[in-house]
Amino acid sequence: MKAIYSVEKTIMQRVREIPPEKATEVLDFIEFISFRNSHHLMLQAQQDVVSKYWDDPKLDIYNA
Repeated sequence: MKAIYSVEKTIMQRVREIPPEKATEVLDFIEFISFRNSHHLMLQAQQDVVSKYWDDPKLDIYNA
């Protein structure tokens, strides 16, 4: 937990050093990382749900 706090603290210190005109770029990058992570989690959830259908030969109508 201490390492996470240290990273967070370092990030916050660095953000404070960034010129205001560059802050938008930093925010865009953070939002991109968050989106990419959430998108990955959604894809994983979908794959978990439909995997039982993908592997069912009775439902394999497209490869017949």
